[in-house]
Amino acid sequence: MNDISPRLRQAHLLTISALVGLEYLQSVMASFASSYIMGGIDAAPEEFSLATAVYAGAAVVMLFKHRVLVQKLGYRRFIRLSLLAFALGALLTGLAHDMPSYLAGRVVQALGGAAFFTGSRVQVNHYQGPERLMAIKRFATGIFLGSGLAPFLGAHLVDAWGWRAVFLAMLPLTAIVAGLVEYALPD
Repeated sequence: MNDISPRLRQAHLLTISALVGLEYLQSVMASFASSYIMGGIDAAPEEFSLATAVYAGAAVVMLFKHRVLVQKLGYRRFIRLSLLAFALGALLTGLAHDMPSYLAGRVVQALGGAAFFTGSRVQVNHYQGPERLMAIKRFATGIFLGSGLAPFLGAHLVDAWGWRAVFLAMLPLTAIVAGLVEYALPD
């Protein structure tokens, strides 16, 4: 990434943090707010655990398709579509009224969110030498910020607007990350 402007390099590094941070933020917030979500959709703990397992299973399936989809679509288009699926899943989940609709929303969200960790990690490989260390730090920063802010943000969202806000808050955040992707992510 030596051949790009310092401004674009910083935006690319921020994109690495933002993508991985978005996935960790939503995952930890959903876990943090689990009892409120279960009450909102009238789900038993076993059903909620099933939704978590299905999310993970859908994400694993998408990880197997990651390379093929990137080769067909290019990185920017693939991440753009992943963000769209993630946002649609967040919307469906936030509007869910029962366990089946919640589960459907989480599956759609997983189909998109699965690309964020791997996509960010692959973007780190664009850097060489000391710059790679900086990219790895930005990757780790996204993980720590997403995980660390999730309980605070999740508690505030649940307290102020209810459990649905945990998912609906992902929509503007996803839009911000999509803007970064458009600006900084190479095809």
